[in-house]
Amino acid sequence: MMFASLIGAQSSAVVTYQWNDAFGHSPTFELQVNGGTSVFRHHQQQLEYLYGEGMEITIGKNYFDFWYDQRENKLLETREMDRSVPTHASWEPASLEWEITEETKEYMGYSVQKAVAKAHLTCEPAFEFGNAIAWFAVDLPFSTGPMRYYGLPGLIVELTFTKRGQTCRMVSIDFEQPGDLCWPTGNLGVEVTKAQTLNSTLIDRKALRAYRITASQK
Repeated sequence: MMFASLIGAQSSAVVTYQWNDAFGHSPTFELQVNGGTSVFRHHQQQLEYLYGEGMEITIGKNYFDFWYDQRENKLLETREMDRSVPTHASWEPASLEWEITEETKEYMGYSVQKAVAKAHLTCEPAFEFGNAIAWFAVDLPFSTGPMRYYGLPGLIVELTFTKRGQTCRMVSIDFEQPGDLCWPTGNLGVEVTKAQTLNSTLIDRKALRAYRITASQK
């Protein structure tokens, strides 16, 4: 296995990923890493675009930050739900049980290695994604990556799935200091479960409405 020492290596970066699906939707996401803390975020308002010959597709608002602290072994996801009500969910990171293969290739000038795990915690929990296929670069010593995937001995630069047409690929990396990544505290909105943040239809709308009313009165 092509592991590398992380001692004395680069400790911070800002990584841009592009997500591509079967409908030509290609939004960008940003991953900020500093030390053992990272945040993968996407702040997109609702948008509409044409696909093919006149097919109009609407993409709903998608506004989330996925925090991962490797040293403290904790996760936090903050997300804006219906009418911009903030929510947050936290849970203990689970081992993704990566199977690291001997297969390698070149990607953006880096030697990357293939790892496979059962797909989990996708943005569309009702759909079967199959296995997650990650390509990671040991020369980029960040044990994190896009979406809710982490735990490899190098940055995940490409993520695909065996039963879905989506891909998520790194398109740029900047080693300038992203600034202190302060773990969110204070009023983070409505507390929800992991299942609810994965599937917002499970959230009690009364709780969201009550928070919105209370916030409007301040």
